[in-house]
Amino acid sequence: MTQQNHLAKKSLEQRVISAAEQVLSKQNYVRPIDVMITIGWLQQVHAKDWQEGKISFLEKVIQCNLTKLNRVLKCLDKWALKKGLKPSKTVYVSHNTKSRQQLRFSKTHSVSIEQKYSTHYISPMLRERKIQRLKWR
Repeated sequence: MTQQNHLAKKSLEQRVISAAEQVLSKQNYVRPIDVMITIGWLQQVHAKDWQEGKISFLEKVIQCNLTKLNRVLKCLDKWALKKGLKPSKTVYVSHNTKSRQQLRFSKTHSVSIEQKYSTHYISPMLRERKIQRLKWR
């Protein structure tokens, strides 16, 4: 790995950690979507359209390549586990009242990729009732 690639990787890791810390301080849990919005790779309006079922899969509107996205997800997972946050698999369903279908994150719809995107990292300080609500976003 060249020094430039190493610096770029380190910089991305620092951006992810900074974004995750910012999100965690506001809501006591972190979602990959929140990190991507905070970094600037996902616009809030696109996330909302996806949640309403207007966009077929989230990766379509994230503004970076899949290699970087994978690095972000791995970095977030590593940070969260170090921080003592509890991973929680979450089911995302459309906010569209006509068809409450399960939302897709990736074009391939790979189970492992979908699970990475749909994992919330929860602070031990968050109450059980709120945790249960988060599992059905």
